[in-house]
Amino acid sequence: MKCFLSHSSSDKGHYVSVVARKLGPNIEYDEMTFEAGMGNLEEILKAMDRSDVFVFFISKASLESEWVKKEISEAKRLLDTGDLKRSFPVIIETDITHKDSRIPNWIKGSYNLKPIPRPTIAAKRIRERLIEASWSSHPMLKERDQIFVGRNSHIGDFERRFDDFNKRQPLVVFASGLADIGRKSTIRFALRKANIVRDTYEPIRIDLSQEDNIEGFIVKLYDLGLSQDTDVFGLMGRSAEEKVEICASLLQDTFATDKIILIEDHYCIVRYDKDVAPWFLDVLNQIDRSYLGLCIATAAKAAKYKHVRDDRLYFMEIPEPSQVESIGLFKRYADHLELELTRLDYENFSPLLKGFPEQVTYAASLIQESGCAAAFSKADEIVSFSTFKASIFIKKYEDDQEALAFLRFLSSFDFVSVDFVATADETMDANLSSILDRFVTDSVCEPIGGSGQYFRVNEVIRDAVVRDRAKLPKKYTDFLRSFATKFAKDFDAEYYDVSECSSSEYLAQIRL
Repeated sequence: MKCFLSHSSSDKGHYVSVVARKLGPNIEYDEMTFEAGMGNLEEILKAMDRSDVFVFFISKASLESEWVKKEISEAKRLLDTGDLKRSFPVIIETDITHKDSRIPNWIKGSYNLKPIPRPTIAAKRIRERLIEASWSSHPMLKERDQIFVGRNSHIGDFERRFDDFNKRQPLVVFASGLADIGRKSTIRFALRKANIVRDTYEPIRIDLSQEDNIEGFIVKLYDLGLSQDTDVFGLMGRSAEEKVEICASLLQDTFATDKIILIEDHYCIVRYDKDVAPWFLDVLNQIDRSYLGLCIATAAKAAKYKHVRDDRLYFMEIPEPSQVESIGLFKRYADHLELELTRLDYENFSPLLKGFPEQVTYAASLIQESGCAAAFSKADEIVSFSTFKASIFIKKYEDDQEALAFLRFLSSFDFVSVDFVATADETMDANLSSILDRFVTDSVCEPIGGSGQYFRVNEVIRDAVVRDRAKLPKKYTDFLRSFATKFAKDFDAEYYDVSECSSSEYLAQIRL
């Protein structure tokens, strides 16, 4: 695995060369790997062709560099064709933000851009991306796709639904939850377990963003090259009805090849308001197919109650793996890699695993590479892997300080009730119930129990927020103080639920 280091020459001495030394031979970097006597552009293009990860060091100088702009353009092309496996932009100057107009939109929209002023930290992050890239191409990692632990209730429900001959088989499966938490792997395993596909089957993959809408979906279906007769010329000038017909025709042509399409959906089909896009339902109404054709991993949690009578749609809500599931997955990977771990080794590494399946494989890879003792000495890297991933989801609230403050508040507790949130909302007049609804839509929070009255913050998000150690705003501590005072006064005379009791216990612990 190699990475290409795209940078301005003025950033080389104090930053990029340090990263290059840390990464050793796994780089394409001008003073270390470019051949003497070759034209710069020719050699750059050759180096990028040899690379798996494109690293873009963002500085004032690199954003103005014509060479860097050419490298970014070539990286985008290679990413689109799949010849480049990963891209990793790194802001190296603290006075540059992700909102800088010179940063390409495709980078702004896909990455959590935050300054990493220390090159040693940047080298660690790049190393993580290299390991991720190796997972996608190393033969061993094809076997890894067969490793699956947990999700037993979800898989069982899936099998029962597809074995229910009193209903027609669903045409579309939706799986909601945080990205990288296991939505797509759960879908793939469920398809194999229900004997819908073979173990080696790989679906067609499409990514949809909020901006794509039906037009973007049509273009991406057309680009698959599986439709010969459908005309998409002048698409933007077509009527809504014509676009629905075109989309349905492209899907029918794709289904005719006996392919299932796996879509990574970012608020395009399942919108931010939890509704399935009306145009998508109109397209389904024109599809003549009586079995599964579309699997959609959604960023938003759909309001499935609106479609309870529609047999064509099946909804799964995928939480982060439990601690038991993470440990089980870790043991499977350790066995697969033939790692000889003791009971004490499992006890040491288990608390570090916070819910991302990729963190589990990262920990196992570290042990394989350097042994248990050396890997455990890098426990902070294993934990920060999960924290770094979680920060991407928290990023979307960075312009909403009220939402961030409320997330910190919720992360202080194991769970909260709707009534407790309503009390806080009334006291602070902060529209907290609406923010909670947004968190649930984004899978940052999820309901627990069957009543819909209790919620918890997703554990990987909660862990990242707690580690941030940011203080609660004064209005929250004031609310907790007044609530605890009332709780102590009225405890014997008034009913309080469990979450309200735990809130008062928390208050006592931090001694507000």
